[in-house]
Amino acid sequence: MRSPFVFLLLSLCFLGSAEAREKLDCPEQININTADFDGFRCLKGVGKKRAEALLQYRAEHGPFVSPMGVAAVLGEKLALRLRYRLQVGN
Repeated sequence: MRSPFVFLLLSLCFLGSAEAREKLDCPEQININTADFDGFRCLKGVGKKRAEALLQYRAEHGPFVSPMGVAAVLGEKLALRLRYRLQVGN
């Protein structure tokens, strides 16, 4: 009896974040040197806190040199997973 309830509860938790991301106009590639808060939120695994941290890091340290520069904020594992969606220039 408890198992279906737990599954339903967890499903609702993840549904909210997926719906929020769907409402954004998310491009396939994100320029991490010009992206705003919503641009960073388009990346799977990047929520409000991580998006704010990326903006703050870029403001303090200047533009990212490579897509893997986000590893300083997101960690290497997530940066590796996202690297194909990230760009630093045109």
